[in-house]
Amino acid sequence: MNQLLYERHINYFFVAQQIQKNYINIIDLGGNFGYHTCLFATFSLDINVITVEPNPDVLGILKHNIQQNNLTNVELIECAVSDKEDELTLYSSHTDSGTTSLNKLENYDSEYKVPVRTLDSLLADREDYFPDLIKADLQGFDLHAINGSRQLIQKSFPDIILEFCPNEMPLSVEELTDIFRFLARNQYNPFIFRAHDIACVAVLDYNVLLQIFDMYKQHGLGGQFNMFFSSSHRKIAS
Repeated sequence: MNQLLYERHINYFFVAQQIQKNYINIIDLGGNFGYHTCLFATFSLDINVITVEPNPDVLGILKHNIQQNNLTNVELIECAVSDKEDELTLYSSHTDSGTTSLNKLENYDSEYKVPVRTLDSLLADREDYFPDLIKADLQGFDLHAINGSRQLIQKSFPDIILEFCPNEMPLSVEELTDIFRFLARNQYNPFIFRAHDIACVAVLDYNVLLQIFDMYKQHGLGGQFNMFFSSSHRKIAS
């Protein structure tokens, strides 16, 4: 199987950034069955991947894929991530595990109580750990996870790849503004890149993103945008 076929816009974008920036420590939030985890970890044996996944429906497959590929450079943490410590209901679909979310979305057929942690608390005891890239695919909770990673972000300024899906995000305009202000203070620029066209990468203004968020919320619009956030403070590994 060609490993670049699934969500190829994200995969090609990662490869282009990896060649340029030489990521060493990668965090995969919402590892699902392990597709991106395996891509990251097999790209180079020098890469270390922390994968966070809470869904019991896919954990067995994820562990199998890690073992099948002999990925000793992958660490799996079994929990959900957000900006508050809690225990919440996870909604899962056996027909499409990619829709798994802490949001009660359509077409779920199972639900589980799962521990929810912040990334800051999960990695609080790793003083010498500096992530280069955080990839999040959390069906509306991507920016919650980033909001719960403020200490980690201010320590290492990792690049961030996530999905911006306004109508699935349980955030107010004020809450989103606060997250964007935090990123802007840390010299993060937001970029949008189109599916299946990695040549179309454009820097955006945070105010434009807020306007898009507000419009999608008001009109109940579906859909998502692939976003990349990069800080000018980040030091590129050599």
